[in-house]
Amino acid sequence: MNRYIIYRCPEKCGCHERLKEHELIGATVAETIEDALDEIFAQTKIDIQSIQPEGFQDGEVDFNYFSEESHSRRYQYSFEARLYPNNDMAPVNPWRDYAIQEIPMD
Repeated sequence: MNRYIIYRCPEKCGCHERLKEHELIGATVAETIEDALDEIFAQTKIDIQSIQPEGFQDGEVDFNYFSEESHSRRYQYSFEARLYPNNDMAPVNPWRDYAIQEIPMD
């Protein structure tokens, strides 16, 4: 089993920069990353909706660029989440980068 710890990267920051500013948003336990994806995406959806102004939190969340991190000192995986608010008055479709640290539970 592995523990998958999910971090939100600061706005306009990748998974390799400003590591002290990355925020822990959740964790899950699973045998493989594929087994953990549903829970990871569910926790990420809650997080990206929670950082939006009131009235723009509801909508669809799309996940892009899920990849293995080969150059990160801390993370094994990363992806982008983009919120498409249901409110037509929303100024933009906010997106954030997220990173995942995989820790074996031996």
